[in-house]
Amino acid sequence: MVNCYECESFGAECFTGQCTAQYCLYQRQRRRSTGTTYIKKSCTNIPFVEYPDNRPSSALNTCEYRTIDDIQYEVKICNTGNNCNIACPAQDGKWMLENCHTERIEIEGGRDVAKERLE
Repeated sequence: MVNCYECESFGAECFTGQCTAQYCLYQRQRRRSTGTTYIKKSCTNIPFVEYPDNRPSSALNTCEYRTIDDIQYEVKICNTGNNCNIACPAQDGKWMLENCHTERIEIEGGRDVAKERLE
């Protein structure tokens, strides 16, 4: 079990709450057309998230970068130590382009469900 940051923010990093689970989760979404950035840090008991194109994340303890439609996603699922869900290194220009449809930029998911889903 690891202790993790648990918070949400628009436009800036957050470090306010705490939670405990098998993995920490860092999620950042940036809408390219407007520059709006949403950050969520949380706990999860599963080692992956599901993107809006229904494909799972594939990296553990490292940052994963994807672009789907107009949204750039940064995701890190980690269990390397307490509060490991911190910002991913900037990867401007290194986004993987994915073709799919995204209706919302919010992230929803429960800690004890079968998967976390990015939407």
